[in-house]
Amino acid sequence: WTVGNAHTLSKSGTEWTDLVADAERRKCVFCATNDAAICKLVVQVKQELDELDDLLNADSAVFSKTRWKVVLSDEFRKSFTKLKSTQLRKEVLQKLIRLGDGWRTTVKNIDIPGASHIAKIYKVRNLYLVWSTDVEKTEGRYFQIIRIWDLVSQQNVARTVQHLENLFSMYTDDYLDHCRRVQTQGKLEVPMVWHIEHDIIRFNKDCNVDAHEEHNLVDTSYAMENSKVSESFLLMKFYSLSSGVAKHLLTATDGSEIDIPFELTDEEQIIVQFPLTSFILGRSGTGKTTVLTMKLIQKEQQSLIASQGLNFDAADLSGVDDNNIMPLKNGGDSFVKQVFITVSPKLCSAIKDHICGLKR
Repeated sequence: WTVGNAHTLSKSGTEWTDLVADAERRKCVFCATNDAAICKLVVQVKQELDELDDLLNADSAVFSKTRWKVVLSDEFRKSFTKLKSTQLRKEVLQKLIRLGDGWRTTVKNIDIPGASHIAKIYKVRNLYLVWSTDVEKTEGRYFQIIRIWDLVSQQNVARTVQHLENLFSMYTDDYLDHCRRVQTQGKLEVPMVWHIEHDIIRFNKDCNVDAHEEHNLVDTSYAMENSKVSESFLLMKFYSLSSGVAKHLLTATDGSEIDIPFELTDEEQIIVQFPLTSFILGRSGTGKTTVLTMKLIQKEQQSLIASQGLNFDAADLSGVDDNNIMPLKNGGDSFVKQVFITVSPKLCSAIKDHICGLKR
C-alpha cells in the first residue's frame, strides 16, 4: 500500500507518475474519505493529537463526510472571534464538528422557564453554545440542518433562548414538527430527508400582514421580533461551516475580518437568481444592499465560469441572463455588464470593498 495524494504524485514527473497511472488502470487507487471507518479514525486520531489545524484542509475528511449541514449565525461569529484563547476556539470548533457528525450530549439542557426546548444548549467550559435543528429546502426536497445561534455566557443564555422562542412562535406546527423529528444510526443522530410535493410552510399566516394593520392583527411575539432590526433573529445572516470558514474563524482577531458569502433564504435566492433588474423595498437594515451585492458577485462568478469553460451543473448558472453577457470585440473572453446605483458615496465605497473581499 502507498499512502499519499495521487494527484500530487502523478504530477511529480518522476517514477511516481507511471506508478499512479498503472494503479489507476488496474483500479487500485482508493480514496480514504470514501471509507466511513477510515474517515472516523482520521478524525479521532487528529483530535487526540490536537492537530485540528490539519482537519481544516479543503480536502479534509471532516468536512467532506459530515452528516449534518451546519450553519453559523453572524452573532456566533462575533462571539467566537472575541475569544482570546486559541485552545478554547479549537474546543468550540471541535464541538461543532462533532455535532455535524451526529454526536449528541446526554447532559440535560439548562432549565429555562417557559422554553419549548427546541433550542439546545451545550456547555463548552464556562460558555454555552445555543443551537437548534431546522429544515432547509434544496432541489425539491427538505432536509434537517443544524443552526448555531450564539455562544454566550450563562447570564445571557435565558435572553438568547427567549429571542428564539419569539421566533419559533411565528412558525407553523407542521414546520416545528419536522424540526423536532429525530432519526438515529447507532449512537449517532442523522438528518431526516423528505421528498414531498407540497411545501412545508414556515410562518403562520398572521406574520404576513400589511404595515398599517400590524397593530391589530399581529401577535405580541411577532411585534417583539420586529421591534429592532439589529437584534432580530429573523434577519440574522448565516454561514455554512466549511474548511474555509473554519480557517477564518480560527485566524480572525475581530468580527470584521471574515468576508464570505452567507446562506441565502428562499426569498433571497429568488432575488439573486432573477435574471433581470432587481428593485427591493424594505426597512433599513434588513439586508437589501447585501442581497443585491451578492447578486453582483454571483453574476460575475458565473460569467467567469462560463468564459473558462468549466463543467458546472446547470443549476449553478440558473441566474445568468445571456443578454447580460457581452462578447469582446476582439473575440476574447466575455464580460458581464452590471450597474449598481446608489446616492451614497460612502455606501458605494463599502460595496466595492465588500466585493473585493468576496473575490479574495
